Amino acid sequence: MQETEYFKKIYRYSPIEQDDFISIEENGKEAKIRHLNISGAGIRFFRIEESHSDRVGQLFGKESCCTKNTDGIIVFADGDKKNLLLCEMKSSTNAVFDSAYQQSFASYIKVCMLLSLCEGFDIRNYKVYFLFTARSGADLDSLRNELEEIEGQGLRPAEKFELSLLKGEKVRLSLNTNPHDVSFLHSNYINKEVVCQLLTSDSDSIDFDISSLA
Repeated sequence: MQETEYFKKIYRYSPIEQDDFISIEENGKEAKIRHLNISGAGIRFFRIEESHSDRVGQLFGKESCCTKNTDGIIVFADGDKKNLLLCEMKSSTNAVFDSAYQQSFASYIKVCMLLSLCEGFDIRNYKVYFLFTARSGADLDSLRNELEEIEGQGLRPAEKFELSLLKGEKVRLSLNTNPHDVSFLHSNYINKEVVCQLLTSDSDSIDFDISSLA
């Protein structure tokens, strides 16, 4: 894609480029999912390393919603469709999906800042996905049961979001759906729809084919 080629010319650190397959790794001691393997026949994947968004994050104040990072930022084209995929691999179920969303949102804003200098980039031409991973098992089952028990009493928006993901649903949100005030950000970026999806595994590795994206 034109924008990724210019990205390599503008910035000191180039994306990691791989054809057909790319992997995201989580090496923290508490990590429950250590490998997310993303595949797509005939697809060239560009992974923008977290160090890029880390540096952009230093421009924001400590209280900003844009200081957090996600585990993986991937740009790719599938035919004539351009895609931005942000991946967050969670280690616990404590506010797991709410925090994963906030991390992904922060990285989304920062990678858009980086790409906005590149000729050919227009977020309106992109599909945006937030992909979360978690270890299947008793913790997730307990969280789902807990939310289902109180569902009839009315769930908070974050709880509805979590329960939908736990049921295996793909959740579509506008990026202006955020507990932080994001009204000062350009409407092209915060009025964008994002599709959120949860992947689980009983091992420390998950394989995901992009054909499964909505």
